[in-house]
Amino acid sequence: MEKKAEIFFDVRKIEDNDRVKNVLSSFSTQTIVNWINENEVTLRALPWADFIAQLKKTALTPGWDNAVFRSMVNVKQPRNETFCVWMNGIRGTNFSLSDTRFHKDAVALRAHLESLISDDLADFISSLSKNERDRVEAIEDFEEWLRELMEIDDNMSKSRKRHEELIDRAVKRQRTSYNSYRPANTSTSSSYRP
Repeated sequence: MEKKAEIFFDVRKIEDNDRVKNVLSSFSTQTIVNWINENEVTLRALPWADFIAQLKKTALTPGWDNAVFRSMVNVKQPRNETFCVWMNGIRGTNFSLSDTRFHKDAVALRAHLESLISDDLADFISSLSKNERDRVEAIEDFEEWLRELMEIDDNMSKSRKRHEELIDRAVKRQRTSYNSYRPANTSTSSSYRP
């Protein structure tokens, strides 16, 4: 929410001292609306950072950050989800923990992601040449590393799809081959009954 509000302020060229009054009417949760109505004069006078701190204190239950953090650290990449989708979910959760003791910097977040990638992706990375693995490991820029992992994940998906198509074709050929050698049943009726 903070980030979207800050983008709004930048686009609309809203000065720091006008930020709070520009967002007070944007809330729809009744608890927050009531809090704003009861404290509007005081809230309008607050600097943006202080308003956000008060809003979090009012809107978020105690221990929310711990609960969100626990949900993030226990999420292994599902086999049927791309690295990109999974990673963006983790990053979004981590961003929501900004200004808390649970927020991970880029180095810690990379280690976190590396430890929870799917087994398939980990195996695929292990199957890369040593030079390729070393090259990926040596990437220091977090965003560049993410792009590289997304590309590796995409290559893995394409490789898996090619293998599945080859297997399907081989099975179809085997069935066709089996059916072409199978003797046809020419008898329409049989007097023999066991």
